[in-house]
Amino acid sequence: MTERIEERLQDLERLVIKQAERIEAIEQQLSVMRHISRYAAPPRPREDEAA
Repeated sequence: MTERIEERLQDLERLVIKQAERIEAIEQQLSVMRHISRYAAPPRPREDEAA
């Protein structure tokens, strides 16, 4: 029984690590997209100019 619990905990640990890696990759992609969008999109009017 204890062995099965240990195996399950290890499986869950691997899953958490994999999900953290996926989140990090998505965050990096988002950062790149934000960087690119600054150059691809027309500039937004500043708040003091919009009024």
